[in-house]
Amino acid sequence: MSILRFRKDSQKTFHEKATQLDFESIHEDGGKKRNKSYIKRRTLVLALVFISMCMLIVLVAYKRQSIQLQTSSTETKDDIIYLNETTSLSPYYGNLKNHPSTGPKIDILVIGTRNNPSKLQTQKETWASHPSRRHFFLATEYDDHDPMCDQHHTLEDIKKDLRTCKRRGLEISSDAPQTIQKKFKTYYSREDWLLKRKNPAGWYCAQKRHSVGLAKVVALYQGLMNQPNQLPDYLFVGDDDSYVNLDHISEMLLLQPQRLEASTGISQEHSPVPTHETPVVWTGCRVRWPVHEVNFTFGYGGFGHFFSKASLLRMLQPLYCNSTSTAQHSPDSGIPMEMASYEKHACERLKSENALIGEDKHFVPGMNLMDIWFNMTKLDPFCMHADWIYGYFVNYYRISRRTVHSNGLNWFEDREGDFPDDRLHALTANSEIYRKGDGLCKYDDNCEKNATVCHHIDEVNMTNIHASYSSMKNEKKGRK
Repeated sequence: MSILRFRKDSQKTFHEKATQLDFESIHEDGGKKRNKSYIKRRTLVLALVFISMCMLIVLVAYKRQSIQLQTSSTETKDDIIYLNETTSLSPYYGNLKNHPSTGPKIDILVIGTRNNPSKLQTQKETWASHPSRRHFFLATEYDDHDPMCDQHHTLEDIKKDLRTCKRRGLEISSDAPQTIQKKFKTYYSREDWLLKRKNPAGWYCAQKRHSVGLAKVVALYQGLMNQPNQLPDYLFVGDDDSYVNLDHISEMLLLQPQRLEASTGISQEHSPVPTHETPVVWTGCRVRWPVHEVNFTFGYGGFGHFFSKASLLRMLQPLYCNSTSTAQHSPDSGIPMEMASYEKHACERLKSENALIGEDKHFVPGMNLMDIWFNMTKLDPFCMHADWIYGYFVNYYRISRRTVHSNGLNWFEDREGDFPDDRLHALTANSEIYRKGDGLCKYDDNCEKNATVCHHIDEVNMTNIHASYSSMKNEKKGRK
């Protein structure tokens, strides 16, 4: 009995042990599975935390960069007016309390990109820190009709548009002269040239931005038409790699003609450099197409355009081209004769047989010239280089006076009677590209400390040039 009991007890013990071992084994396997699941969850959480930290760092860096560019509204010289966020200049006039009440007033419009704000920052800290600088406007992709244009256009899309522009060109009346149209189709961008650029889509989409940006600035000025003293003496339009010596510009375009007029008592309207009360548009480097083919000039890229106050007023002038215009042309209308004459010519030019780029199709009575210009940028494809449309409206719509005799510096200007629509002025008469570049045109991809305007200048060179010029100026002051 004892042996039997021992065997039963042994069997029971063995069974219990086996059962316990099986349970422990199952428990261990379950624990391993739970551990693996826990490790996976923990890894996922850590990854999400890491990604969140990276996004937070990027956001902080972006905010810091935005703060650097969009400074407090109480800081006058550091304030940048982002055109896509601005509908009125009224909030900015309080910032002008530190601006000299007398002396040159120059507004600046930079055509830039959201992809490289450091260029703008460098401009603002160097040449645009000059005391004559008043408002600093910025146009980027956010001002384009399609802010994602460079993302939406593939290389094939761009090639297709180029072929369309070269084949069809702009839609103009069959009664209008075809000379300018033919040249635009001939000289429009070559595929091989465009595709060699670092960012073909970015360049292609930016061609409208120069006109859109200018239209937005002029629209902001619209409310100041009856307060011309609130307009700038000059508006400069350039690129984010433009360098401008505002000491030179202030002296040449503003102070010197004012001194001459004050000392002689003679209007400088017909002098080589008139006061800003004369409608005149300047460019740092002018391009002239072969005159035996077509009379056409335009500014070269980032060398920029300088619009005088009187020129801006012409761009703001409503054009009715009907009985309202006739009433305004009467001596009793109170409108200056030169403005009435400007409107009369513009209305004549807007007739379909005279509209050389089809601008008549975009005109509604009561618009000003800039409204028409802006509407043309809605064309798709645009079929115009940014510089061409500037040249067209400056020359053919008389927002600038005719060029004057250059005393031998420019053969074409000395024969001004032969070219009635030669109205875009070069800062120096020899700063022109015809067969070769001369004058200020040589400052492309390079610059000197005493240069007036330069193009394609990176941040490092811009900073160095400005520092060298400032040092030279301080040395001259010290010797005096």
